[in-house]
Amino acid sequence: MSRFSPTMPSLRAILLLPALLRTALAATADEWRSRSIYQVMTDRFALANGTTPIVCNQADGYYCGGQWKGIHDQLDYIQGMGFDAIWISPIVAQMPQWTADGMSYAGYWQQNLYDINLAFGNSTHLHDLIDAVHARGMFFMLDIVVNHMAWNGHPDDIQYQILQPFSDQKYYHKYCPSGYSDDDLSNLEECWLGSPEVPLADLDTGDPIVRQLFSMWIKTQVWKWGVDGLRIDAGINVEPDFFPDFMEAAGVFATAEVYTSHEDIMCTWTDKIGSSLNYPLYWKITEAFQSSDGDMSALGDMMKSERSACKDSSLLGTFSENHDVPRFANHTTDMSRAENVAAFIIMADGIPVAYQGSEQHLQGGTNPFTNREPLWETGYDRTAPIYKLYNTLNLVRRHAIRSDGGFTKYPSDIIHQDDHTIAMRKGNDGAQTITVLSNTGADSSDASVQLCQGHGFSSNTKLTE
Repeated sequence: MSRFSPTMPSLRAILLLPALLRTALAATADEWRSRSIYQVMTDRFALANGTTPIVCNQADGYYCGGQWKGIHDQLDYIQGMGFDAIWISPIVAQMPQWTADGMSYAGYWQQNLYDINLAFGNSTHLHDLIDAVHARGMFFMLDIVVNHMAWNGHPDDIQYQILQPFSDQKYYHKYCPSGYSDDDLSNLEECWLGSPEVPLADLDTGDPIVRQLFSMWIKTQVWKWGVDGLRIDAGINVEPDFFPDFMEAAGVFATAEVYTSHEDIMCTWTDKIGSSLNYPLYWKITEAFQSSDGDMSALGDMMKSERSACKDSSLLGTFSENHDVPRFANHTTDMSRAENVAAFIIMADGIPVAYQGSEQHLQGGTNPFTNREPLWETGYDRTAPIYKLYNTLNLVRRHAIRSDGGFTKYPSDIIHQDDHTIAMRKGNDGAQTITVLSNTGADSSDASVQLCQGHGFSSNTKLTE
């Protein structure tokens, strides 16, 4: 991949250039466009200083000991990659006990929205973390759930009075198991996620009282903690019409998990919320780069299609890994391909989102969840190739944004595409960047690409690679 060069001699390597009254920075969507987000899974990111590590068997689904103090202590590590926003796991009180499906370490088995998860620390630790994030000029994104509450046991045995603030069965849809398919959106919106052993009681988010309680809650959360943005879990499982009033109450930018491969479905939610994590593009990224037989044309086609389907596709979250999908290195351990994927995430359209551990080339999968590795076991290696590459890529992206105020809104033009290569031009004339990416892998021979048009440079222009 090259920052500017119309020709590229080798595709083997990638070269690119006050404590009591906390308030959010109230960052706008435009300000979030310019940010790069690092996703932190609190329980698996960092132990507090002086904590003795425990054996962390991911397949068992136990808490492994990560805390907010640990994140605070490793902010230098995150900022060393050039990321200027962090997204952390949900903070609210969870189902405390061991279950047949493990424990609530991920943060999505909530039982009381008014309390915090003490497994991650206390309120002072959380305030200290957020204050430290803001002191560095970084944004803080909070993961939240508006779809469900959790229970350990059979759906018929739920003691609704312990689920706060939705403490009555009348606030929930009648039980039906989710089919987990976007072929039936009504099922996704009204039926229950989880399992028969750990059902996630589906809130009736069409109920005016439920909506009012959520609006009051999120307004308080944003003010209390100083939240700059939200990540909304299971967004596709909540009817789109819920979100306009909720977003108005929140008063901050949000991006949602809309788990679908169809861009038209994703954009239905995106247009109500403002942003979604770009799952349709995620699958095309994986398919394009995981082998030399990858489909580059489908990747370019999806980028174009999303611009037509969404009101503003430049606000979509561009990612290649998260805690719910296999790591890219689970598909291929080839470092060159992983570097090309990292470059795509940072330099293509949308808001870059990198999942903790991708910089260490971790290889976990999802059956069982082995993609939630305790990052402290890597030693936070700052010499890792992708760690250093992220820093370079984020520097280049920030330079491009400073040089061209319209860079983040400029839709990438596909100026070259073949079986193994894609070249994208982004930015207005005089400040454009050219990114060239390949799926051929580390063992391929050197190759060159001739970019004859669309790059915006005149002949004999001296460029920086």
